[in-house]
Amino acid sequence: MLTQKILLIIIWIFLFACSNSSAPEFNSHIRGIVRNTQGDPVKDALIEMNFHTILLPASVEKTAASPITSFKFSIANAGYIRFGIKKRNSDNLVKFLIDDSLQAGYYSVTWDGKNSDGKYVISDVYRAFLEVEGQLQVEKEIAYLREYSEDDTINTLEYFAMTNARGEFEISQEDLPFGYQFNATDDSGNFIGKNEITREIKIWALHHAYQLTVLDNVFVDSESGADIQLKFK
Repeated sequence: MLTQKILLIIIWIFLFACSNSSAPEFNSHIRGIVRNTQGDPVKDALIEMNFHTILLPASVEKTAASPITSFKFSIANAGYIRFGIKKRNSDNLVKFLIDDSLQAGYYSVTWDGKNSDGKYVISDVYRAFLEVEGQLQVEKEIAYLREYSEDDTINTLEYFAMTNARGEFEISQEDLPFGYQFNATDDSGNFIGKNEITREIKIWALHHAYQLTVLDNVFVDSESGADIQLKFK
């Protein structure tokens, strides 16, 4: 009798452990699936996002970034100049805008939002930097937020994720710029306050065989993430 009770307990523990191991693992990712008009999953669809912002009350804080892609700088002496864009959380180079010897003077340069391969980068916060004769002179964070375009193709863009054979994708929140603040200006360039990147996103999918599909005003919870369904027309 005792042996039977012990055996039943062991079986119950084994079944409990198996049921727990098969439970889906909780995560805070942005996750979803892309389907076609017939409801079938679409493989190799590119997932792009942009972030909604809100205007905060005017502030004199100087530490946040400016949402600009045009830059002005001056150099006191002739020398070898490098002006470029890097990823926010790494030293990975996005693109050199200037990599040449320049005379002393004032200069301006514009970034078109593309990387060194000619593809538009994802919406994020980046770092613009100026080096003179190999010495870092200036480094500034910039918010680059790009809207989708009907002219976008899978060959012209970087992307946040790509769907697998089941049409699924997953994007970690770890490096997304939620809560980031940057200077807001009017059309004349006057400072009017701070913009903050909210937890509402616009997300879209691209595939060479379908028309672009967009889902707007998606809220991403800090703990549970977001579940998204995208369907090509």
